[in-house]
Amino acid sequence: MNSQGIRRSDRIVLELPLQISGADVNGLGFLEDTQTEVVSRHGARILSRHRMARDQELVVLCLTTGKEADARIVGQLGEGSKGYSYGVEFIDPEANIWDIDFPPLTESEQAIARALLECTRCHSRELVYLGALEAEVLEVSKSLSRPCKRCADTGLWKLSMTELPGPQLAQPTDPSTILADSGGSAGRTPSERKEVRSWVKMTACIRHPYLGEETVTTESASRNGFSFRSSKGYGTGSLVDVALPYTRGGANIFVPARIEHGNELPGESLASYTVSYIPIHRGWPIR
Repeated sequence: MNSQGIRRSDRIVLELPLQISGADVNGLGFLEDTQTEVVSRHGARILSRHRMARDQELVVLCLTTGKEADARIVGQLGEGSKGYSYGVEFIDPEANIWDIDFPPLTESEQAIARALLECTRCHSRELVYLGALEAEVLEVSKSLSRPCKRCADTGLWKLSMTELPGPQLAQPTDPSTILADSGGSAGRTPSERKEVRSWVKMTACIRHPYLGEETVTTESASRNGFSFRSSKGYGTGSLVDVALPYTRGGANIFVPARIEHGNELPGESLASYTVSYIPIHRGWPIR
């Protein structure tokens, strides 16, 4: 969320209670209790009942952590029954009022999945990039054993949830039912086409600007993307946002991706699709 329209960190769908103060477009001061819709390392998407102008400054206080920071309005992102939705950016790039540890974005290129995990002892939260084995363990047990900087010890970490906990994720099934990877496409490099895919069955979410949101189960996954089945007609080259893993009511992390190709399955009303992540060096647009 910045003035150049390029993402500088992963974004987490997370509702946190806020108190914001500033002035509306008419210059009238206000103090409002509200919430985030999405948080990132450098800002958030927030709700407000007040109409505000681009580049207007305000103070954002996170009621969960008790920390505040000066921010500016990057732009209005929407309008609904709860008010206006704004993208805000912290003026101090080092501000971290969410108390979430965001790793360098470049590390995400080696990840199969992304998750916001919380230490069960001290409740520290970290955005974690997962390999295939870690992703499968998290899918089955909903927890991981990993070191905690604050506890200075290894402990149990669980998925961090939003206000509404969702149902349990589906258990992995027999890998023999998984389709083989259908190969590369013209838009991918030879090294990307040779990327080894793991037989990882995880719950994912696909967000398409016209077809809406769909929860799917991956058939295979790699650091470049994953394959899945769907009855929806995704067009080759379609831009989507995807979350892997995905939990209804969870603090899910959506990243930009592209539908590479789809193959109709004989005798079924489904098609097998391959989706590839958009590399960060190409710029992540705000959608």
